[in-house]
Amino acid sequence: MSHVGALSKEHKLLKNLIDGCFSERETFKQIGITVPKGILLHGPPGVGKTLLVKSIAEDCMASIVLLNGSDIFGPRPGESEENLRKAFQKAQKKAANGAVILFIDELDALCPKRGMDSGSHENRVVAQLLTVMDGIGEKHDFVVIGATNRPNAIDPALRRPGRFDREIVISVPSREQRQEILQIHTNKLHLASSVKLDRLAEMTNGYVGADLASLCREASFQALHRINLSTITAGHQTKPIVNWDDFQQALGLIAPSTQRQASWKVDLRPVSWEDIGGLDDVKSKLKQDLEWPLQHAESFVKLGIQTPRGVLLYGPPGCCKTTLVKAAATSCNATFFSVSAAQLFSPYVGDSEKTVAEIFHHARIGAPSIIFLDEIDSIIGNRSQGGKKGVQQRVLSTLLTEMDGLGVSIQDRVGRNEKICEEDETELNMKVVKNNDMNKNVIVVAATNRPELIDSAIMRPGRLDRIVYVPPPDYEARLRILQVYTKKIPQTEELNLEEIAKETVLYSGADLENLCREAALTALQQDGLGVSGVTQSHFKTALITTKPSLSTSQVEKYSKFANGKN
Repeated sequence: MSHVGALSKEHKLLKNLIDGCFSERETFKQIGITVPKGILLHGPPGVGKTLLVKSIAEDCMASIVLLNGSDIFGPRPGESEENLRKAFQKAQKKAANGAVILFIDELDALCPKRGMDSGSHENRVVAQLLTVMDGIGEKHDFVVIGATNRPNAIDPALRRPGRFDREIVISVPSREQRQEILQIHTNKLHLASSVKLDRLAEMTNGYVGADLASLCREASFQALHRINLSTITAGHQTKPIVNWDDFQQALGLIAPSTQRQASWKVDLRPVSWEDIGGLDDVKSKLKQDLEWPLQHAESFVKLGIQTPRGVLLYGPPGCCKTTLVKAAATSCNATFFSVSAAQLFSPYVGDSEKTVAEIFHHARIGAPSIIFLDEIDSIIGNRSQGGKKGVQQRVLSTLLTEMDGLGVSIQDRVGRNEKICEEDETELNMKVVKNNDMNKNVIVVAATNRPELIDSAIMRPGRLDRIVYVPPPDYEARLRILQVYTKKIPQTEELNLEEIAKETVLYSGADLENLCREAALTALQQDGLGVSGVTQSHFKTALITTKPSLSTSQVEKYSKFANGKN
């Protein structure tokens, strides 16, 4: 069972069911219990459904009869149904000599949901499968296992008791499970001391077992490129040493398969808190609201604190709201989804609401995740202002519904088997944390420079719990911002950043970055390509052409809104 990695819980559950179908069949029959005829495994692609079935068959000493759609479908009318009957007859004959598992992989392709979109051919195959499953006797050790990554696409008639009696959910592995999988796939690799698997597990949110196997293989290829292949052929070196840089390069090449179709998934350039000058109070609040709930969920549960579901950042334009969110996502290794109005709105009715639901679905799969809604006032608006805003109102309604439903999904609840009635509530909560169910956190972060246009329904506690004002930089903040942006610019001894910070009142962070760029360009224009550094006079010249983007009335308006909220 060691090669199934993090699927030990699912392995134990499925093995108990299979043992009941095989060895305990007569005992169940005597006490009037019907053993399950079929078991349905569903979960994202690559989580190990097929591997789990093969491991179970090996442990139970059962033979596997594999059934694929390509083996069943035939060109002539009635041929597909006949092939399906023959496959079941073959499995039942083998069951007379020992335990047999009939494994139907990609069940949704063989038995799609019957309706207007399906043809008569698919409908006949579905009807034939229902018939042969109803005709399975209880004399032989025979069970049907189906696997799919699209359980809602399967015909509902197959999912009733008497056919596929039990369903087992195999979800995306948690951090601890990813570490177990990485240990298995790196067991035969020669790892350098710099490789920390626990750190690598934290950085691979949303990666399934197949992705982690591909990641380790790609890291090995990167290690091979660093050495001369002829030395291995000549026997001078047996195994290449895989170091941390090899895994870092592999992470840039191997994306999680659960997020490859999500256009909102953003691969961030790492941004540290030190890259942002000033705003110490805002940084402290964001660390409490974003980092702590995602990294220390156990402490929140222990104290009975509800983790925040959303944070609103508002303030003047150019004051590092977006950069602050990127720094928070970088520090807690969260999957980052950036959403704008252009990505949401669609000319087709219902398409925008579907996009919102898909964003939250992918965020839950890749949790811990941060969904960043930039310029949220242009996405949802304010219903109290009236007017016809059909798309915005529908998007707002869907967004409120998804935010209220954050956490464990219905399918995850089906897969959990804790005995709630027999455990104390506190002990159960801690058990959920240890099983990493509470680690599936999704936090919504919104940013706007027009907070008065946002609907009040989303700004209540339980949705956007924390409202943080990002003010324009004061003198100390401006000085630190200038120090950050002039760090890579050659400076002369006469350059006095304190004086420049005093002269840049009402300058935002973006204005100060532009000022440093203009000063460097001025030095290049005045002194030519052989310029040695940026002087105080270059900044003085840049101050003449670069004006602040903020005004006193604008700052007062945000201060009044902040005082009203506080």
